[in-house]
Amino acid sequence: DGSWAEKSLKGVMFSASEVEAINGRLAEAISASYGESSSLVVVGLLDGAFMFLADVSRKLTIPHEVDFMNVSSYEGTETTGKVTISRDT
Repeated sequence: DGSWAEKSLKGVMFSASEVEAINGRLAEAISASYGESSSLVVVGLLDGAFMFLADVSRKLTIPHEVDFMNVSSYEGTETTGKVTISRDT
């Protein structure tokens, strides 16, 4: 029967080491762009960004805060056409 991922994915696009390297390059670019700014807040959209944001955040070499938002435009399986922010701290 298989999961959605097993049915939908045709193959691995990037290996774990490639993803780690890409995340490292992104963290280097962010660190270089923001320097020693004390006001950097890295915001991820729940739930999908959690692991990615954690990986990139660990590689940042500058002071930063991490926060999350939860947004939706669906009620059940139908879109409402409006974006609702249900978590914004």
